[in-house]
Parts: sequence; structure tokens; C-alpha cells
Amino acid sequence: MLCPICGGQMRLISLIEDDEIIEKILRHLDLWEGRARPTERAPPPPLELGYIREPFYDDTPFGPEAYAE
Repeated sequence: MLCPICGGQMRLISLIEDDEIIEKILRHLDLWEGRARPTERAPPPPLELGYIREPFYDDTPFGPEAYAE
């Protein structure tokens, strides 16, 4: 990382993860572009899927005669 002013080498010394602290710093620097948080919504109703019941007959032979030579 290079300093945008002098071009000198910069290094990361800390990470800030607390949203409130980040907002305070950005407001102080007049860089805060606050966006309204989305309102909480109720989850969608459960998806109801129809089904078709069909019989299944597995008459595939299993044994040496089932394999091609």
C-alpha cells in the first residue's frame, strides 16, 4: 500500500470491525454516506409443492447375465 500524498510505503496496523466506530470515524472525516438500513420483513410463506404418486417397478436384472461381454 502506498501513501497517496507522499508515495511512501504504508502498512496495515489494525482492522476496525465495529459498525458504530466505523460510522463515527467516517462522520468525523465527513465521508459518511449513510444509507437507511432495509426494514425487516416477514419471511415468505412456505412453498407448497404438489406431487404425483406413480408406481415404480424395478425389473432390471442384477447378476452376471445383466452385464454385456
